[in-house]
Amino acid sequence: LSCLSHISDFRLCNLLREREIRLGKMEAFRLELFNVYESGARILLDEYPPFGKTGEENISGIHLVIVGIGHMGESLVVNAARNWWDLGGREGERLRVTLIDKEAGRVKEYLCRRYPQMEKACELVPVEADLPLLNLGQADFIFDNREKSAVKMVYVCLDDDSSALSAALMIRQRIKAPEVPIVIRMDHNAGLATLLRGEKDSQGSLYNLHVFGLFDHTCTPDLISRCTYEVLAR
Repeated sequence: LSCLSHISDFRLCNLLREREIRLGKMEAFRLELFNVYESGARILLDEYPPFGKTGEENISGIHLVIVGIGHMGESLVVNAARNWWDLGGREGERLRVTLIDKEAGRVKEYLCRRYPQMEKACELVPVEADLPLLNLGQADFIFDNREKSAVKMVYVCLDDDSSALSAALMIRQRIKAPEVPIVIRMDHNAGLATLLRGEKDSQGSLYNLHVFGLFDHTCTPDLISRCTYEVLAR
């Protein structure tokens, strides 16, 4: 019997995984722990990568924006930093990541304290803003000194679907750069997400908005392949 248990708290999940491994093999029962935000962040970065592989393109000067630093936002920052480090970020240039959150300053301090190597890989820029009512004046981080969009990718990771869409539309209005993808984390690919897919399919005005249905991507029959023992085996 395989039992899969979702642990929403990222830190608690890691602690329990250590206990899970120590339990060893039991003949009649197999416990697997997972976290949809951790799995979702990995899948999201695979589907919407902010930078290419080494040798495919120049990966210098990459700037990401993450709106909402909750469980999903934290996992996204950590996995993006790890991918950047693996692609050569350890050689000096840091990945620039703008964190937009009501408590962005506190979140930055927490991330740097929890992940001591974070600042070697990333330049974390906190922008404190009330979400989803992001003031357009707070969006100056999107532009460099030449008034050209400097951002390569925007990830909106708010827990509420309508708030996420509202924030994404506000940012899109300020960017006015259709080449900059804006990925919106939603619970499912249904509901509001269907409206955006319709626009995308018809090459409508919102074609650079992309929906990532978290539970549709993570709570699937092949979930077991992303649990502890399978990951360690790979």
